[in-house]
Amino acid sequence: MIRVLLATVALVGCTQMQSARTLRTGDTRVSAGISRMSISDDTQLIPFYLGELHVAYGVTDTAEVGLQLGRSAGIGDAISSVGVAPKISLHETRAIAVSLAFPGVVAWDESRTLSPSVAAAAYPTLYVGLQLDGETEVVLSPRVGGVWRPGSGDSSNVFLLGGAVGLSIGAPARATVQPEIGILLVQSSTTDHREAVFTIGFGVTAGNGSAARRYARRP
Repeated sequence: MIRVLLATVALVGCTQMQSARTLRTGDTRVSAGISRMSISDDTQLIPFYLGELHVAYGVTDTAEVGLQLGRSAGIGDAISSVGVAPKISLHETRAIAVSLAFPGVVAWDESRTLSPSVAAAAYPTLYVGLQLDGETEVVLSPRVGGVWRPGSGDSSNVFLLGGAVGLSIGAPARATVQPEIGILLVQSSTTDHREAVFTIGFGVTAGNGSAARRYARRP
């Protein structure tokens, strides 16, 4: 199960490190983050690290598309991932923002200690952002999904349920810092075995948007 956990975490992560607010048409945002995760192997907590890069582009005033890259290191495994992450705005005012993302990711094991060495995941994520002041947003991001490993049979496929809470400090369209904590519950599709993965992460973002323009279009 520990190997499946590694693939799952590399695919999905526990932290999201982004605002609940979507980009405006033509705006671009680049995000980078690192997460430290604690995975249980029934005898001890094993540290696991994941670095992430995310580039998003506003296709309309209420929708953006993103490309995300991930690279893990820890306990002898090197797992890389690439995915897409479209996100749509459901509601946005000065006080609150709600959006829904549909990330899909493929990961592969570069050290080839996993068999099979390729896995895929999809995990719809809801973002709820509560604006504390002009440049501080509390972001809640629950999600649910699954991981499929082709050729492994049902034994290595898992369901997952997780969420994170973090702060987005700064103007989300221009530059922010984003500390976050999260939890991911991983359940085997064929047994009652489940694991909990705890994460602490930190991210930074930079973009070319304008906060003043954003609020001019929203109530």
